[in-house]
Amino acid sequence: MDQCLIMLVIYFLALVIIISGGVAVYLKCRSWGGARAASLGLFISALLTVIWPLPIHGGFTFFGEIVYFQIKNWQRKKEHIAEVQQQNAFVERFKERFSAPLVMVSQEPLSGTWWRASIDSGIVYYEAQSHLIWSKPQPFETASPLSSLPAAKAICRNLSPQGAWSLPTEGEQYYFWRASGAVVLPDGGASAIAILVDETFQLEMPTVNLGQQSNNNTESDTAIITFPIRCVARSEQAPRHGYLDKDIPRDEWNHYQLSKTTSQ
Repeated sequence: MDQCLIMLVIYFLALVIIISGGVAVYLKCRSWGGARAASLGLFISALLTVIWPLPIHGGFTFFGEIVYFQIKNWQRKKEHIAEVQQQNAFVERFKERFSAPLVMVSQEPLSGTWWRASIDSGIVYYEAQSHLIWSKPQPFETASPLSSLPAAKAICRNLSPQGAWSLPTEGEQYYFWRASGAVVLPDGGASAIAILVDETFQLEMPTVNLGQQSNNNTESDTAIITFPIRCVARSEQAPRHGYLDKDIPRDEWNHYQLSKTTSQ
C-alpha cells in the first residue's frame, strides 16, 4: 500500500502540472478569444498527457495503468486477507466439537498403534499416532443417510460423557484407516457417516459409506437402514479441533479417497 500511495501522489502532482500547463496557455492566449484560448489550453493539456513524462511517448497513460493495477492488487490482497480470516473463523468453530479431552482410566495394547482403554462409562479404543479415542459402534437408523447429519451428530454429542464425543470428520476417518482400525478392532470398521469439511467454501457435508450398513431392506425406497456410527473423542495430545481435511497431506488424502473405491 505504501508504494501505491507514493505512485498516487506522483500521479496527482503530474495531473496538477498538466492542468496547470493548460490553464497557463489559456491565460496567455485569452486575448485571442475565450473559446480559442480554452481550446488551445485543452490541446496543450492533452498533449502533455500523451507525452508525459518526456521523452517517453505515452508515459503518462502507461503510468496511469500501473497505478490502476496497483490499486486492484491492493484490493485483491484485502479480499484475500478477508477470506483467510473467514476460513480461520470457520476452523475455530470446530474447537467447540469437544468440550474437553477424554480421560482414560487404563490402557491395554491391542495391535500396532491401537490400545483398548477404559473410561468411567466403558471400553473405548485409543490410537496412539493421532491421539484420538474411538467409541464402540453405535446403531443409527435412518431412511435417508445423506440428510441425517444432524441426527448422527446428536448421537455422538449425547454419548457419555456428554460433550466429549463428536461425529468424526473425514480427516479423522483417514487416521482410523491409516492405523488399520477396521482390521485391528474387534467390532469392525470406521463410522458409516462422517463429516467432509470444505474450508474454502466453509461447508460441512455428510459422507456415507454404504458398505458399513448392517441392515438394509431394499424392497422399499423408504426402508429404514441401520448404520454403525463410531464416535470420536480427543486425548490431551490431540489438536483441539480434532483433524480436518486440511490437516492431511494431499498425496495421503488422495490415497485414502482412492482406497474407498479399491478396498486397499
